[in-house]
Amino acid sequence: MILVYHNKNFIDYNYKDDAPKSEELVLVAEVPTTEKEVAYRLTNNIEESWVDAAREHGITVHRNKVDAFHDPAEGHRSTSVGDVMFDGEKWWMVKGIGYKELEGFSLEDTRTGD
Repeated sequence: MILVYHNKNFIDYNYKDDAPKSEELVLVAEVPTTEKEVAYRLTNNIEESWVDAAREHGITVHRNKVDAFHDPAEGHRSTSVGDVMFDGEKWWMVKGIGYKELEGFSLEDTRTGD
């Protein structure tokens, strides 16, 4: 299972290498895979909203509010640079190409079961 967290300030991370602050991250999905690339692909809006397609892929969507302009009832944006994934052991930040391991990073489990 990979947990996907969207970063409220993801645009600032196009050139940042630092780990985001925990208060910047919002849990948006639990994806039933062990591969980051699969979780990334399944949480991107390509031909349709990934939230609309979530059920067929077994994804648990968390409709948490990411920012003041976001209406979680309408879905979520695509996973992008600066967003974070947790694979059960390690934390990873999405980069322009690939992922960066966030050594020593931790975050309280914010799953609500919704």
